[in-house]
Formats: sequence, structure tokens, C-alpha cells
Amino acid sequence: MSEHFPIYIPLGVPESADKLYELSSNVIQKLRNHKVGNEKFLKNVRLVLIEMATNFLKHVTDANASMLVTIEPGQLIICKTYTGSPIKFTCDEACFPFNNIGAEMRISFGKNNDHKIRIDGQYRFTFLHPVEAGPDIDLLAENYGLTIITLAADRFSYSYEPGQMKNEFLAVMRSSD
Repeated sequence: MSEHFPIYIPLGVPESADKLYELSSNVIQKLRNHKVGNEKFLKNVRLVLIEMATNFLKHVTDANASMLVTIEPGQLIICKTYTGSPIKFTCDEACFPFNNIGAEMRISFGKNNDHKIRIDGQYRFTFLHPVEAGPDIDLLAENYGLTIITLAADRFSYSYEPGQMKNEFLAVMRSSD
């Protein structure tokens, strides 16, 4: 690994789905150049990058949306930010602002898309593990993007800043290097 940390890799939002693989391949090549992670780690990085970028294409219209990959000693951070409305739940139990900080709860974003979260703040939570044990991460369909990221990353969280309407998804992945 390089000795000068942190290393930042800013990413633009892909214009179309056919640019997703190219975006992830460019990042993977840079990680290889810096000798970050083994092949399994790089595969998980690719999964997270593609799922976060796919989410941009499906749900985000903010022209200032961005992704940033940060390499630090022993870990890689992938951060996606954009402005707009906060994430929407399809279950009645979850709504912002949260009052039960530290509690764990089950939330849903749609049919068969259930998650368990830990509430970290009024507008922050960490995805824990999928509620139902499902198929291998490689067999999950793209509409399970949040589950795929939760399984591929060591920590995956979401936060919202109401005053600025800023949304942030953060995936932290520990590297064995």
C-alpha cells in the first residue's frame, strides 16, 4: 500500500447503466496500483460501487451528486452524497426524526426488501444484517442493492441533514493489507 494517506478517488455519477462497469473497473485498477486488498476484497468493492451508482441512476436527480472513494490504512470508504428528500420507508414503524437512539428495528423499502437497522441519531442509522437469510450475495438481484452493500461492506450507514437536504450513504470496508 502507498505510504501517503488518505488517498482520494473522486467519482462522477455515471450517465447510464452501460458506464457502471467502466466506473468500477477504473477504481479497481487504482486500488490494484496502490496494492489495496485481495481479489475477494476487490470483488466486494466492485459490488458496492455498482450498487451505489445504480441507485444514483434509479433514484437521484441532483446534478451535484457525487461519490468519493477514500483509501486509509487498513480500510476503504465509499461515500455517496446528494441533495433531495430523505430516504423513504414503506413501513409505518420507521420515520424521521428517530427518537429511540441506539434501538434496533426492522424497516422496509418495498416488497421483500426488509432490513434491520440500528438508530444512531435522529436522522442516522446503520444497516445491520438482512432480516431473512437469503441466497449468496452473488445471486441477489439488483433490486436488493442495499442488502448487497450491507453484506459486502463491514459497515454501511445512512444519514440525512434536514437543513441542507443532504443524503449520505457510507460503506466502510476493512482491508487486510
